[in-house]
Amino acid sequence: MLHIIEDLDMKSITNTSIQSFEIYLQTPKGSEVYWLKPSETLTVPETYLSEQVHTLVKRRILRVQNAF
Repeated sequence: MLHIIEDLDMKSITNTSIQSFEIYLQTPKGSEVYWLKPSETLTVPETYLSEQVHTLVKRRILRVQNAF
């Protein structure tokens, strides 16, 4: 499970497609895998966003927004 640090800028990752995806997040302990279902949202610190997440945002499969 992801440990969220409240002092960092938080981002919401939303799966905007109709497919589920396995996304990799860069945590302080290394890469962690998270299964994201269609329309599911995950809130993580900004530093967790990996190159894969940025690529899926460019392809309009994921959406990243400020969480709060």
